[in-house]
Amino acid sequence: MPHTAMNARFLDPDAYASSVHHCRASVRPTARGVFEARLALARMPELSLCLARESLARHAVISFPPDRVFFRFVAPQDAPRHRSGLVDLPGTIMASAGCAGVEDITTGPAISRSISLPLHAMLARTAELFDDQPALHQRTAPLRPPPAMLARLLRTHRGMLRAAMDDSNWDRLPAMQEAIWDLLAEALTAAAPARDEAPPRRAQAMLARLADFIRANEDRPIPLGELCAVAGCSSKTLETLFRRALGETPNRYLRRWRMWRVREALSAADPATTTVSQVAVAYGFWELGRFAVAYRAEFGESPSQTLRGRHRRTTVRADLALTNSA
Repeated sequence: MPHTAMNARFLDPDAYASSVHHCRASVRPTARGVFEARLALARMPELSLCLARESLARHAVISFPPDRVFFRFVAPQDAPRHRSGLVDLPGTIMASAGCAGVEDITTGPAISRSISLPLHAMLARTAELFDDQPALHQRTAPLRPPPAMLARLLRTHRGMLRAAMDDSNWDRLPAMQEAIWDLLAEALTAAAPARDEAPPRRAQAMLARLADFIRANEDRPIPLGELCAVAGCSSKTLETLFRRALGETPNRYLRRWRMWRVREALSAADPATTTVSQVAVAYGFWELGRFAVAYRAEFGESPSQTLRGRHRRTTVRADLALTNSA
């Protein structure tokens, strides 16, 4: 198959959804304003790379073909998103194949990064990596590579998309394809979960109930006993469930969830009429000193910097730099 590349801007959600390679999708904005999507694609003989940036919150329904595997990457600075009742948290890689009607819900401007390849190629390339463990496309647990390795993968993904937009680089793409595959395989090997880590159907149903409950009570700390009551299990079972499905304890997950909600609220607020204290308290952070320290550790900036718009300006500059150079 010849190399193809596209870098386009869409104002029509239907035209945008129909342009994404190898999957079927419908997109419906859920916020007021002008919907804008910027889509960069590079399609090579084996791998396809995709980078999408969207300006508004939206609800999408996506169906993945059974003959391709999709790896999506969530960078540390990305906001969480809901996928069929569960939440993708930053710093993870997730594999999907043959899934129909996947709900993908964002709560604000969002970015998506992915690599896809034929299922037979993935099985051939990973057979020696994972021996008799469940195939990557059959796992539901997120993969958590070391942060430095994920950062390298994200940089390489972006660099390949930029190179693919220049016809003069196309003779180098096969070598670049091998390089990014080697890096992806290295990350997957380092992050591969245990063979029994994929939660069974009952556990998935419990997680979906918990996700609904957390969304309905995101403005307050939730005691562990309340989560156990909703899930109908012991605290030990609940912790095992969270560690296997999300890679962290329930309390850590809940704290990060509310922290991200604070970040979204601060980013959207008017600093002339809103204070950091007001937003933090509204989401159940009453010890403001500890909150500020934890916020900086999570996002690399203070809450007041987010409120003043430093994060948004930095993000816009990064987006424009990629768009203009790709």
